[in-house]
Amino acid sequence: MDFYDLKYNFCDTGFDETGSTKSNRVFTIVLGNALPKKLVGKTDSNFYTHYSFISTVEANWGLHTLGRWDVGANVLDFVADKTGDKLHSVDINAIQLNSSYPGIFNNGNVAKQPVPNTNLVVNGRIAFPAIQMQWASQVHCTGYFGRVVPPLKAYNSEDSKWVLRCHDGHIGFR
Repeated sequence: MDFYDLKYNFCDTGFDETGSTKSNRVFTIVLGNALPKKLVGKTDSNFYTHYSFISTVEANWGLHTLGRWDVGANVLDFVADKTGDKLHSVDINAIQLNSSYPGIFNNGNVAKQPVPNTNLVVNGRIAFPAIQMQWASQVHCTGYFGRVVPPLKAYNSEDSKWVLRCHDGHIGFR
């Protein structure tokens, strides 16, 4: 397929957290002719996060992963049908994604970022080689093992279920 061939494009428009204390379901619209006609006007009840759109692009074009929450994120169903990616079930009623995890580009307090797990392989896709090189010496410090559900908020790293202490006393974040 020609990279500039617009015959197979899609655009997603999603809305962020509702701010509610109830279980959060975010309305997202997928547009474009890459979406199979049989799915037009349909609802997809699979569990997706913002990372699902990154993992969908990675899966669709056979790109490397980033070694973090993109690895475990579900690929959009209609792309997973083509790539063979397995979708993971999540009890949406058991979690609340109503608060953000402040990432690297956040203007406020930035939460500590976990060491990427460069050993994870998803449907044959491995971490980007430059990420592997940068983090190879610290991969034993990772606390990420392919979870589908990303961190729910910027909680204290000492309380985190996925923080791992390295032998040198550092926490598995950078």
